Amino acid sequence: MVLTFIHSLCKDTCPFMVEQIKGALNDLPRNGRGVPAIGVSVAPAEDTVAHRRWFLAKHEMSGRMEFINGPLPAMRRVWHEYAIQPVTPQVDHSAYVLLIDKRGYERVGFAADQLTPEGLAHDIGVREREPA
Repeated sequence: MVLTFIHSLCKDTCPFMVEQIKGALNDLPRNGRGVPAIGVSVAPAEDTVAHRRWFLAKHEMSGRMEFINGPLPAMRRVWHEYAIQPVTPQVDHSAYVLLIDKRGYERVGFAADQLTPEGLAHDIGVREREPA
């Protein structure tokens, strides 16, 4: 699974990361079908259903990526588990893309500035070939 943390109103890092994920999926056999991609909100109050749908449609990821949101206490637990800083007035959020294996283990993490479609596609392919 590809997991990232995004904000629907972001104008730079989030669109970049989602475009890199899209490029990686496009580079995989069958356009990455079968590789779950999940974006977790880092701004729950702003990432409304409409904003999340608009963001995915704009980046041609509707049906290819789930963009999830939830109650703030639940989101805080998720952010804490992955050491993610959400959007605050003082700080932009953490920008990482993670690969999670079929057993739920985090296998590879990419900071946004190290993320390329080729590198991500390669590591997805390696992880898919590993024994379960």
